[in-house]
Order: sequence, then structure tokens, then C-alpha cells
Amino acid sequence: MTRLVLIMGVQRSGTNALFKSLTSDPSVLGVNEAPDSAFFQDVLLRPEPELRPHLQAHDGPVVLKPISETNRRGVGDVLDELAAYDPVVPWIYRDPVNCWHSHVERWQGFRDRPAEFAVHWSQRNRLALDALRTHGERIAVVRYEDLVDDPQVFAGLCDWLRVPGSYLFRPDRARGRETWPAEVQAVIDQGTAEVRAALDQARAFLPGEAGALSRAGARLAGRLRRQWGKLRG
Repeated sequence: MTRLVLIMGVQRSGTNALFKSLTSDPSVLGVNEAPDSAFFQDVLLRPEPELRPHLQAHDGPVVLKPISETNRRGVGDVLDELAAYDPVVPWIYRDPVNCWHSHVERWQGFRDRPAEFAVHWSQRNRLALDALRTHGERIAVVRYEDLVDDPQVFAGLCDWLRVPGSYLFRPDRARGRETWPAEVQAVIDQGTAEVRAALDQARAFLPGEAGALSRAGARLAGRLRRQWGKLRG
């Protein structure tokens, strides 16, 4: 194994798009969280001794998506357990109103509870900020909207991760901002403002002025690269 990448963040923050974009090359072993697999049990990472033979068996980069892990422990705890594998974490976050909308479309837990979601969003994302103090060289905070808006942000992330990737991000419809009344959005914005500002400040890659044609070209190139990877694989 040449690199261990752990995609982390709050559910519905763009982790799936990032996972697909980072695992399109056949040299990359990508493993999503699952109820039961060689890497996961009940969607949580198996202990390091159980992961060891599978990590050591792959010659190229390994990309895991243990996003539920921060429901039980901190980011630093995960990095410490897997320190022997030179792990790195791209921590992705998203506009909390759009994140909440995607949550309640899929799950019931925070439906009609925007204030509680704001607390949850802040607590989970604060774990990344806390870990930056002790493991900053191993964590890259990235904003979903930046990845969508500027392909160069994704390119910079791939270089930092040392993983070949394909830009597969779709345009962000921002449906939460379009759907919910201002007073609901205000509840979430006020409850997440402090953590969101800190995340914005901690970003590892800042977007430029990429235009629509640049994004469209990057998406086309990403899809072609992904199809070529499938043929090679």
C-alpha cells in the first residue's frame, strides 16, 4: 500500500462524490463503509489488526470512507490507530442548510428539527478542527462547494493525497437554500456560524475564478478518465 486515505465528514456533505472521484483509477482500492465487509462492521472500521492483512495486500493507494466513525471517536483517535500506514484525511464540509435538506430527504432523524441538526453539524465538524491542532499535517479541510466550483481545488487535493483522481462532481443545486423559508435557514445558520467560519478559515485549498466551460471540460475529462480506468481494470 502506497497511501491510506480516510474520507471523513458529516453525512450528506459530498463524501460520495469525493469517494467516486478519488477511486476511479484501477490502481486505487476504494472501500465504502458497509454493514459487513473486510474493512467495516456495522459501518464502523474494524480494529487495526483485522485491517492489517487487507491494507498490506494492496500495492497502490487505499481509499476508505469511514464517515460514521466520528459518531464514536475523534479524528485524531482514528489517525493514531492507523499511524503505521501514513494515513491522511480529506475532511469535507458543506453549506449546513443544504446538508440538512439532503439529510431530511433521506432520513427522518432531524426532520422538523433544524436547531438540533445545527448542533450535530457543529459537533461533528468541530472534531476536524480539534484534530488539526495535533494532526494538522495529516488533515486537509475542503469545502464541497469549492470542489464543485473549481476543478483546480480537486486537482490540488489529489496532488496532496498522492492519489490519481477524476473530477466527477455535478453542479450543486443548493436545494436547501431554494426550498426552506428564511426563518428555518436562519436557525441553522446561527447555530453553525462559529464552526463554519473556522472551517472556512482552515481550508487547505481556495477556489479561483473557474468558469462554466472549465467545469464542464473537467467533468467530461473526468468521465472519460473513469471509463478508461474501467477498461484498464
